[in-house]
Amino acid sequence: MSQPATSNALNRLRELFHDPLFVRQARGMTPTPRARQLAGPIREALTLVRHTLSEQWLFDYAHSQHRFRLAMSDYGDSVILPRLLDHLARAAPGVELDVVASEHPAVAQDLRGGEIDLAIGNREDLEREFRNEGLLLEQFVCVVRSDHSEIRDRLTMPLFASLRHLDVSHTRYLSRRIDDALAADGLSRTVAAVVPSFLSVAPIVAATDLV
Repeated sequence: MSQPATSNALNRLRELFHDPLFVRQARGMTPTPRARQLAGPIREALTLVRHTLSEQWLFDYAHSQHRFRLAMSDYGDSVILPRLLDHLARAAPGVELDVVASEHPAVAQDLRGGEIDLAIGNREDLEREFRNEGLLLEQFVCVVRSDHSEIRDRLTMPLFASLRHLDVSHTRYLSRRIDDALAADGLSRTVAAVVPSFLSVAPIVAATDLV
C-alpha cells in the first residue's frame, strides 16, 4: 500500500477501535497495548482465511494418489510409522510415504525446497524457521546393563558422570543439556562412543559398561 492509503486505512481502524493503535516514537511507530492485544486474534483469523482459500485446504486425502516424503529417525520409524501407515491404509489408501533419515544435514534445505513435506523428531534448528506442532511427549532415561560392575541399587550424579557414556548422534541438543547440568555441579563426563541410531543403543549397552 502507498503511504496515503496506509494512513487512510489506519485512520479508519482508529475510529473503529477508538484507539490510536500506533503512536510515533523516536525510532518510528510503536503499537499501543490495544494494538498488541488485537494482533494475535487477527493473525489467527487471517491464517484461517488464507487456509480456507488455498488448494491445500481442499486436499481430498481419501482419493489422493500422492506420495509424501517424510524425515524421521529410526525411533520415529518404530513408534510413529506403524500407526500412521495403519491409519493411511484405511483413510487414504492411495497415499504413499517415502521416509528418509531426519538427521540428514540437508533436511532444512529440503523442507524449504519442497523435497521433504514433513520432518518428525527433535530438531531445535528447525523450530525457529518452520511451522511446528507437538506430537507426543517422551522422557529420556539412563540405561545400563543389569549386571553393571559399578552400579548397584542407586545411580548418583557423581557416579553417573564418572562412567563412560554412549550417545546418539542426532540428540546433540540433549547432550548439551546433560553437560550443562553436570557442569553446574562441577562435574563432567566422557562420551566413549557416538552411534547414528537409537536401535543400536540397547545391544551395545547390554554388552558393555557404557551408560
